[in-house]
Amino acid sequence: MKSQLIEKFQHDIPPQIVVNVGSFSIESDKPITKHRDDNTPSSTEIKKGYYGVDGHNVSMVLIKVMRTDDGAILYQNFDAVGAVIVFTTDHDEKITIKPGQGNPPNPKSTVEVESAGILTVGMQNTINGRQHKLHKNEYTIKTVEVLKGVVTLFSHNTIDPVHGHLHPVEYSDKSCRILIRIEQED
Repeated sequence: MKSQLIEKFQHDIPPQIVVNVGSFSIESDKPITKHRDDNTPSSTEIKKGYYGVDGHNVSMVLIKVMRTDDGAILYQNFDAVGAVIVFTTDHDEKITIKPGQGNPPNPKSTVEVESAGILTVGMQNTINGRQHKLHKNEYTIKTVEVLKGVVTLFSHNTIDPVHGHLHPVEYSDKSCRILIRIEQED
């Protein structure tokens, strides 16, 4: 009986990347590294970065969108290779998580994060193993879309349809987390 209770509250596939929609943040178990050709003001701020493993190709294999209040699954994709996640902020800026290429001397495939505005890279103390954080506290997410090619697989709007404005806390049905499982190839 005890093992059934433990399994019920664990993730079936532990995610390497978690995106919190609200004050926007990405948490990962490996650093999201700044691209070398990016001319951002400091080493803690990026507009374009990548999540990769030296010497290995990596890709998104699972995307799961869950409500934060009750854990209900809003969307789940077990065939996420080649998928793109697009966030639109309340400042009408886009943040994209997509397949990418690493920098020389390691041109292996990566998962790339690209932002119209500057995001801050940092470390956090955590017990879940995802100690790297990429965030912008001033951003609230208006929409989340998952695309594959030109097809929209999932779309989620955080606008309160009754009042016509953002309510990430009060309107908790629209608040969500996105769990991304990464697979590496040898």
